[in-house]
Amino acid sequence: MSEQKPGSGRWEVLEVLKWTTERFTREGIESPRLDAEVLLAHVLEVERIRLYMDFDKPLAAPELAAYRDHVRRRLKREPVAYIVGEKEFWSLTFHVEQGVLIPRPETELLIEQALVWRKDAGQEHPHVVDVGTGSGAIAVTLAHEWPDAEVVAVDLEVQAAKLALRNAHRHDVGVRVVQGDLLSGFGADLFHLVVANLPYVRCGEAAQLPPEVGEFEPSVALFSGDDGLDAILRFLPQARSALVSGGMLLLEMDPGQIDEVAHALQAHGFIDVTRHADLAGLPRALSAHVA
Repeated sequence: MSEQKPGSGRWEVLEVLKWTTERFTREGIESPRLDAEVLLAHVLEVERIRLYMDFDKPLAAPELAAYRDHVRRRLKREPVAYIVGEKEFWSLTFHVEQGVLIPRPETELLIEQALVWRKDAGQEHPHVVDVGTGSGAIAVTLAHEWPDAEVVAVDLEVQAAKLALRNAHRHDVGVRVVQGDLLSGFGADLFHLVVANLPYVRCGEAAQLPPEVGEFEPSVALFSGDDGLDAILRFLPQARSALVSGGMLLLEMDPGQIDEVAHALQAHGFIDVTRHADLAGLPRALSAHVA
């Protein structure tokens, strides 16, 4: 993008979007128009819809300079969420930052199933723990949906725990955030619902990941041994001990891991092991109960 539009001496919103979309497309970026809109809306501090209401608005020099910096970062494959510092999850906006995993749309499946569980169980004042909370998306969303719940969020990484607390404050929900290794520090605490989105990528798949993931997101939140199941399999007996009778465990994983984890759940005494498909129709999550 040149500093000025040839002939008129300025860049207008619609032309900036068109130029950026074409450049992102040539570079193989997956969602070129959406990324261009999100980056420009962030610079202009407006909603995306406003870009089309003010399509002929010229960008001031500082705005153009800031946008060009955003575009350069995106062309290096830095995720849009890290560039703008935010990501939407379950219609809530979360702070995100490098060093903490970006919330994924497919993880909303865990929220959907948690809501179904509570409706069916009729559980009053549920005691919930979100293990491997990262930005706190699951914990904060459940606390937002269930103001009467006691929600705990735990993560091994101090940075993630701090970010989860920041997001809890952003949405004014009472989530207790704990820095720790899975459920090892909870002693005799018991929960009605345990939710976990733990690392599940196979170490050998690192080279196959998109650069946005492999080069920018934290490896500790992605990889978990040769089969991707080290963390999940270590976690299952802890989850079994932490659930009350009738309580439920919800786990996200790779679709190719579903069968092995389902068998492991049964081996640890869980019942009603059920597969749940994501929006692409792939088995993405498992739920299981304690008798």
